[in-house]
Amino acid sequence: MAPPAGPPVCKAARPNCHEYLDSIALFAKNFGGGPGFPLVKLLEAMSKAGGITVSIGQEYLTFLCQLDFKDKASTFPFVRCSCLAVNLTSPRIIDGIGKLAVKTDLAALKAPAIREVWVAAEGVLKTAWDTLEKAGRHQTQKGMVAMGRLMVRTALFLMKKQGKGREKVEFGSLQGIGQAFALDLDAIPVAGSSADIPEPDAEDSQAVSLADCSNPKKFIGERYKLEINATYKLKGDDKIWTFVEITDEHGIFVHTPLFGSQKETLKLDYEELKNMKRHEKPLPALRDQSLVDSLLPHKSPFMKVEEMKAKAFMQLFEYYQDQSVGRWLYLHWYQRSWCLCWQNFQKGRLEAGAIGCHHCGEGSQKINACCW
Repeated sequence: MAPPAGPPVCKAARPNCHEYLDSIALFAKNFGGGPGFPLVKLLEAMSKAGGITVSIGQEYLTFLCQLDFKDKASTFPFVRCSCLAVNLTSPRIIDGIGKLAVKTDLAALKAPAIREVWVAAEGVLKTAWDTLEKAGRHQTQKGMVAMGRLMVRTALFLMKKQGKGREKVEFGSLQGIGQAFALDLDAIPVAGSSADIPEPDAEDSQAVSLADCSNPKKFIGERYKLEINATYKLKGDDKIWTFVEITDEHGIFVHTPLFGSQKETLKLDYEELKNMKRHEKPLPALRDQSLVDSLLPHKSPFMKVEEMKAKAFMQLFEYYQDQSVGRWLYLHWYQRSWCLCWQNFQKGRLEAGAIGCHHCGEGSQKINACCW
């Protein structure tokens, strides 16, 4: 799916990030925490708490936005936001852009060898957020800073860059990082009830919720750029399939043969969906027989005139073949432009002259044919 267009007002203002506003909008929509974008607000609060202004580079954000962990159960919104938190608190800043983590650090997260680690990291972060939210502290400044600190520590642990951030402390495991968050949480006073939390704006309603980030039926289709009722071709197969449904385990496609009414159903595992390629051309379809008949050559109005000409010439040809006498017996007319001689004629003595005409048709369709 193509990224949504960045807000026109933001683009018109031409901020420093105007060239990749679309990527920012896509990240906020898919990984910002749903309506109200709570994780984006958390990152903002954490950045302000540090007392510095740091930007996220275009290459880093775009790669993070498109990073495919190839997992059936989650899109890892907390791990992604943690990777942003690392550079928002980076001690290494070049031209106003945080550079503690780079693109290669993100690419290393996809290594199968550490898959269990970042799956566990997403679990730790989600549990921490749920705990913070349940306690009513997720929208307090101290609560968001504590969560932000947990995210930075977790991301640095995954990237093997502990000790290189603003906080020089190092942890031996994710469990130790989780325990440090619990201590931070105990020091935060309980906030007001959830009724004090403002309702999200209506324009945020299209944002992907945190629950949907862990629902394959919600994100698998977008991962493989599949749209309901769109047509696709399976690699190595000429059949055209229509995508109709995504289940907890499969993508469902239907093929309708051009001849016959028996439809075929194809079920593909999530990993196999990458072999489906979009078919942009219109589907082949059978045309009504009346339309087909109208396209035949003999139905064309231009062919009627030529047909009348041909009939007139043949009638004239046959008539004068029968009436030929004398030397005309040795001439056989094949076309209007040439004839075959069956007898030698003296050079220069063979002359062409009109010997008859034939009329066919009426009015504007009248055809005059001559024999020479």
